[in-house]
Amino acid sequence: ALFTLDQFETVLFTEKCLNIASNVIAVQTNGESIFPLLVLPIALAVIIFVLIAVGRLAYALHGVGNTIFYCITMLIPCVGLILLVFLNSRATNYLKRHGVKVGLMGADLSTLPSSQQQ
Repeated sequence: ALFTLDQFETVLFTEKCLNIASNVIAVQTNGESIFPLLVLPIALAVIIFVLIAVGRLAYALHGVGNTIFYCITMLIPCVGLILLVFLNSRATNYLKRHGVKVGLMGADLSTLPSSQQQ
């Protein structure tokens, strides 16, 4: 499958960012918050970041039409989580298919094919 360097870098970067953002969401939703007024702006920032990352990832993997659908779907509770798992799985498979090692915290940049490294 042919791919451009921009698509490859976008998938690599956003897959890693989504893994980090999902860890932040998991930490914030433990139900016990000492500073509830601080949690709301942080959660809002994470949601905006995730929407941007999902948009970039969906655009790199699927094009414009699906990107709009995915970003709107991300706003639906529970469905957004399922979509996030689906997109992360697609991105992971895409990277593995192109020879990049992907672990629990995302892609390992040291395993980029030599023609892709900067």
